[in-house]
Amino acid sequence: MKFDRLVDLILEGTKIDDIANKFVSEVLSKYQYTLHGEGHLNCAWATRTFCKWAKDKGGDEQAIVFSWPSKETLKLNPSFKEVAHIAPVYKNNIIDFTYGQFVNKDIPYKITPVNNWKDYQKFGVGIDTHQDGNKVWPQYKIDSIDSLEREGYSKTIVPPALKNKV
Repeated sequence: MKFDRLVDLILEGTKIDDIANKFVSEVLSKYQYTLHGEGHLNCAWATRTFCKWAKDKGGDEQAIVFSWPSKETLKLNPSFKEVAHIAPVYKNNIIDFTYGQFVNKDIPYKITPVNNWKDYQKFGVGIDTHQDGNKVWPQYKIDSIDSLEREGYSKTIVPPALKNKV
């Protein structure tokens, strides 16, 4: 309990919204990106960057990765894309800085309690498990960002351009 309070003080906020807003203002505001459509944030980059930022401030560095839809699921739902998704987890909440891509709206982030992870299935992620050789990819997995990356869950990290870069 004392450690959680210390982390809250370090991050200057006790609410998840405060943490998300602080990350947007301190980090994301330095980059050029859109909240949806062409040029939206890459989920792997946003997650890796948030986890590093939170860890540097003494906070949590976990993430949740959702599996991609199977060929069968894609046939039944042609609007789904054959991609996985990853987002940071902080204090049992998913803070998704790329949520706007799913709903095609200007949403800077979406906070979802981890126990509501199935809410993401309406977007085609976290529905299916996959077998890849000896490895089984679950519907979703929560772990440290470093562990997830070592296991191959976050491969495509594409940073946005910095603002005012010459």
